[in-house]
Amino acid sequence: MRFSAAAKFNSSVLLLALFLAGTVRAQRTEGPYTKALSELASAKLHPLGEPGVILKCLSSPSDSLLIGAFHQIPIHAPVAEVYKVFRNFEAYPEWLPGVKSVKILRTEPSFLVSFEQIIPFPFVPNTRYSVWYESLRPAADSILIRFQLSASEDLKSLDGYSLLKGTPENETLYSELDFLDAHWGVAKFLSPRSIWKEAVSGFLESDFALKLKSEKPAMSTRELQREARFSVEAPLIEQCVKGKVDASSFLKNLN
Repeated sequence: MRFSAAAKFNSSVLLLALFLAGTVRAQRTEGPYTKALSELASAKLHPLGEPGVILKCLSSPSDSLLIGAFHQIPIHAPVAEVYKVFRNFEAYPEWLPGVKSVKILRTEPSFLVSFEQIIPFPFVPNTRYSVWYESLRPAADSILIRFQLSASEDLKSLDGYSLLKGTPENETLYSELDFLDAHWGVAKFLSPRSIWKEAVSGFLESDFALKLKSEKPAMSTRELQREARFSVEAPLIEQCVKGKVDASSFLKNLN
């Protein structure tokens, strides 16, 4: 969602980051792929060609727990409708899993949005982070939203983009690229594979939530979240994590 991908950092993933260390405070937090993402030509960005659900896990040789993912999903709604749902940040707590509150801190020329995420664990405080969003229109039928972490005590970096591309049927092919790094603490020694699976599942679950909210705006929050959760297929996640591809090579071939 996320949704931003930023807002799409679901509660199960955040639970893994309970053992925090240090503080990250910056107007814009640079990540390992910030520069590479900024150099992608907006006018040439495109989905991977296949019309259905696509999920690819992207690995980094220098950091095995830098979570990278490209995910794509078809949405049976026009680009304008999907973008309306995406940009309505303050409504995220009404339907996006794990988001307790959202506050828009700045709107021009880029959006700066603050999120509070629920940690479903007794006596553990919620996590808070802020993200920059910048919307571009690389083509008449497309909207590109770049995002970058501003500040967080829990996350080291968060970079990526969401692309809403119109189809001849006046529907939307939604794709997103995320790079996420966090203070995983002792969790990384317990089950690195679980961290990957939970993070990638969270990205895809939020995609399905966006899809359902765009296609069926009258659907109840409980039903929407339940259907989004059960839409994520475990074998797809397992295959993604098992078959990770090199992130740098993927970025070079994206345009």
